[in-house]
Order: sequence, then structure tokens, then C-alpha cells
Amino acid sequence: MKVSYNWLQDYFAESLPSVSELEQVFMLQALEVDGIEEVNGDSVIDLDVLPNRAHDCLGHRGVAKELSVLLDRKMKKDELGGSTSKLTELSSRSTKLSVEVQDQEWCPRYTGALIKGVKVGESPKWLREKLEAIGQKSINNVVDITNYVMFDLGQPTHIFDADKLTDNSGIKIAVRKAKRGEEITVLGGDKYELDDSVAVITDANNDTPIAIAGIKGGEVAEVDEDTVNIVVESAKFHPTKTRKASAKIKLRTDAVQRFENEIPIELPAYGVLEVARLIQEVAGGEVEGFVDSWQGESQEHKVSITIAGLNNFLGSDITMEQAVDIINRFGWEHEVSGETLIVTPPFERLDVRIAEDLYEEIGRVYGFENIKGKMLPSPAPEKFINKEWAYSELVRKVMLEEGVTETMTYTLTDKGDIKLASILSADKDHIRSNLRVGLSDALERAVKNAPLLGEYNMVKIFEIGRVFPKGGEHTSMAIGVKALTKKKAEQREQEALEIVRKALEQELGAKLADVTINNGILEFNLSDTIANLPTPSEYPKLPLIGKGVKYTPISPFPFVTRDIAVWVPENAQENEITDVIYKYGGELVQRVDKFDEFKTDGRVSLAYHIVFQSQNKTLTDDEVGQVMQKIEGELNSKENFEVR
Repeated sequence: MKVSYNWLQDYFAESLPSVSELEQVFMLQALEVDGIEEVNGDSVIDLDVLPNRAHDCLGHRGVAKELSVLLDRKMKKDELGGSTSKLTELSSRSTKLSVEVQDQEWCPRYTGALIKGVKVGESPKWLREKLEAIGQKSINNVVDITNYVMFDLGQPTHIFDADKLTDNSGIKIAVRKAKRGEEITVLGGDKYELDDSVAVITDANNDTPIAIAGIKGGEVAEVDEDTVNIVVESAKFHPTKTRKASAKIKLRTDAVQRFENEIPIELPAYGVLEVARLIQEVAGGEVEGFVDSWQGESQEHKVSITIAGLNNFLGSDITMEQAVDIINRFGWEHEVSGETLIVTPPFERLDVRIAEDLYEEIGRVYGFENIKGKMLPSPAPEKFINKEWAYSELVRKVMLEEGVTETMTYTLTDKGDIKLASILSADKDHIRSNLRVGLSDALERAVKNAPLLGEYNMVKIFEIGRVFPKGGEHTSMAIGVKALTKKKAEQREQEALEIVRKALEQELGAKLADVTINNGILEFNLSDTIANLPTPSEYPKLPLIGKGVKYTPISPFPFVTRDIAVWVPENAQENEITDVIYKYGGELVQRVDKFDEFKTDGRVSLAYHIVFQSQNKTLTDDEVGQVMQKIEGELNSKENFEVR
């Protein structure tokens, strides 16, 4: 928002500090300054008003009030300050003007005034200069007053030519939702097609739209040089509905900016009175009377804080006397009860509703730079052992010792007891009720990649994780085994699970709870298993990975396996074979595992599985075959070596 230095000065008897000094005050304690420019001898400050202060600081009066507090200077005038006695003027009800609000949610309050006998003409110099300084073009004295009040108080207002409205025993204004397909031509000549997501102001006597509510007036009742009698509008429109309506028809105005940030329910009354006063001052005329659709009463919001709470929040040493002094600078009603300060913010400060809001107000006026840094207390370290985590680590240790590899699967699945209200994808619309389903899929993938893992007999994996059955969530553990050869596969899998089960029960000193075994997967309730066990005094120590371990990314390309068996002398070293394999296979060789050895007639037969895989492409049989030929040729060339 652009703010005129001279306009702000009108609020103070004393001269304000220089513009550069005001910039520092704003930046440190109030609003961010986006820039400063000189316009016809006036300094214009571009302030970035954030939503929390848009209720009161999208107008010069609100900004002047900020300066009054921060500079500790009294304002010589304040249209919103003091008693509300001037609002009694609204009780002077018009007999020629009435208003009907058909949607109270869209328009919580609509005030208006009928002024007769105005003389439309050029605006006085002071009015033109103020508007032109902030980039507003002067139109005429009547319209300029509405713009002046909006940029002064933050209350958008509008004026209709009363003689262009239908007078059936009186002028009647209505606020309603627009009809689908209804059209209106706004000031400036642009035409808009509306629907019921937009509200309109109508000439109720003939149901003709004369303005788009909260956005812009129409040409139907436009004020011109022949206007004599006028209707003043000053209302409050729903912030969200106004913002959405503006976006829907792609029309944004200064009025929208204020309504979408919510103006106080009391402000329209001040707006209509100020417009009426100033129009009589610059254009003459006489107020016939006012209308007001609001039947409610202003509600006071009291905010209570304690000095201890204030200082604990800010890290300060502010006294009750200092806090009260700051509240007095705001001019807010308050009372002190012991160490409690009870404050009643004015109606326009919609952002002060809870204790933390008041802490911030006191803190920024006190000056955050005046709050001295303090060392945080150093509490004695308290050793805390997470029982479930400690036993989970112990279980992991047992699994590693038994040669079982840990895996992790998705918590979100395509089946389960609980369905998500908001899904990420069609196959992840439930939260898992067990680990078995996910581990079964992981087991199948592990079997396919067994050679890469160095497994040729049996794949063994486990998972520890939270599950969410209907009875309530808990930590579960599942162990999956899969024999890689068919001979007595099921028997060997059962034996492997039983060995792991006994190892776990022995280490934990307890029977596993709620055990299920299905298709080579054993699952049990880890939370219940350890529920009655004592809390360990420390976490178990897992084996650490040694220095020099090199990690390489997993190749996305398939692997190829080959077997080789070689006769070698009894005194031959195994590395004489593996060195040749790595020499000719290079980076393509991922694993070399010995799977057979036997001796006869002074010779030894050694057999190896070789796993080939590229990081860059899919290997062909020919490529692997060429490597194997080189390996076999080199081994056959060695004395007393023979590839079988």
C-alpha cells in the first residue's frame, strides 16, 4: 500500500521524523517498506501490509495509529477513536431510502445514506494532491471522497446517482446473489456475465444490478456532472466469497483487497458517516437520512496475560509498569489484577485475540533489540530408554546373528482393515493391518535376486514395523524364509523358522505373542511380546560397519549367472582362480561364490557361481560368453589347472 508522508502528517500536531527515520521505525517494529518515491514534493512510502494487519493498516489512519504508538506521540484526530457517540447519527433513519439484504452471509452489514442537493465538480486542491500522491486519478469531488475514505480508513464505499434509481414511494437497495447468465456493465465500460457465486447490489424496485458487491460499481447509476442526489454505500462483504468472486470474473480492485482481508463489522458505519461529512464539506448537500441492515452489537474481546507468561514467551524482563505503559500508548482499555493484565483491543484490531498476539504487540513496541540474549539452562542429562526401540534393536541383533536380512515395506497398501479418506494412488488406498502381505512380495523379489545376495540355499528376511488392524495399532515383526531348491522345501522352511523363533524367545526370555505362520512367513505381535518385560538399562550394541566399506548403486539391469569348476593341484590357492575371474570379468563381476569342493587322486575340484551385471546396459549371452572364454583359457594355461 502506498502511503503519503503529508497525509500521515495531518494526523499529528508535531512534525514527524524524516522519511528515512520513519522507514527504520516501520522496518524494525511494524511493516516492511518496499520503496520510497517523491511525488510533487510529497514522499510516498510503499508498505507491504501482511494479512494479519490488513484489517487496520490498509489505510492512512491505521498507519498513523502505528506511528502514534511506536513514536509515543498522540494523534490530533482519530475518526475511529474515542467514544462511539457519533455513531448515533445513524439513528437518523431515512424515510426515502431502504435496504434489503437477502444473503446475510454474503453481506453481514450494509449501511447507506441519502444526500440531496450536492454539486458535482472539481475536487479541492488538498483532495486532489492526496489522491494523486498515491497514484489515484482525480475524477470529481464526490467520487474522490469515496476513494479518500477508502485510503484513509480502509473502508471501501460507493456512490450511486439517486435520480437514476427507480423511486416507487422511495428508493430501495437490495443485496442478493446474481442470477446465472445475468450481465452488468461496470464503470469504465467492461461487461461481465455473472452467476450465483457472485453477489450484486440491485435497484430493488426493478431488480436491476447496479454494482458487483464488494468489487465494482455499475454504469447504470454512475455519478456525473448532472448528479444532484446521491446514495452512499458502505458495507461489509464476506472475505472468502468476495475473493472467489473476484477471481471468478477476473476483476480485481482496491475494494476487493480490503474486503478479502476482512474489515471489522463496525467499520462500515464510520465509513458512511465520514463520506457524508466530507461530501457536505466539498460538494454541499444535506443528509436526508441513513439506513443500516445490521441489528447486532459490537462484541468486546478481552485478552488476559501474566507478566511471567509475557517474559517467558519473549525471553525478556519487562515489568508490569512497562507493559501497562505500552498498552496506554495504544490507547487500549485495560485493567490490572495482581500479576494479570487484562486488555480490551479496539474493534479494528481483529488480529489481537489470544495471549500470544498481545505478547507480540508488547514485544515489538518494547523493541526486540532491547531484549538481551540469555544462555539456555543446562538441565542435568536424563537417561531415557525407549523400551520398544531397545527390544527392537535386540531383535535385530539376533536376526543378524542368524543370517536374516532386514527389509522395509510400504505402510500404505491396496488392502487392509482401514481405508484412507484421501488416497495417494489407487494401489495405496489402505493402511496395512499386518506385515505379512508386504513381506511376501519382498520375499519373492529377494528370491529372484538371490544370486546377487550370495544366497543359493535359502533366502531369509525380516521386518519390524507398525501395523494398523481394527483392534488398534501396534509394532509387529515378521520373518520370511524361502528355500531355493524344491527338495523338502517346506520342511526346511519350517525348520529355519523354528530355529529363528527359538533364538528370539531365548534372547528375550519370553514366548512370542499372537504368532501366525503362513506360506513361509512367521509374524508376531512385538508390542505384546515385550509388554511385561523389564525396561533395559541401555540399548544393545549392534555390529558397526568397518572403515573402507564402499557403497555402489544398485544396477537397474538384469544379472547373468555362470558356473565354473576347475581341477587344481592340492597345494593351489583359491585366489589363483578368483583373481583370474576378476581380472577378465572386471566391473561386470558382482559376486564369486564357491559352492563345491572335493579331492581325488591328488587333485582338488573347486566350483564357483559367478554373477555378472552391468551398471550401464543389459548384458547379452555373447558378451558373457566371451568373458568366460578368456577366464577358462587363462585357467587352462596354468600348470596342472584344468577347467572341467
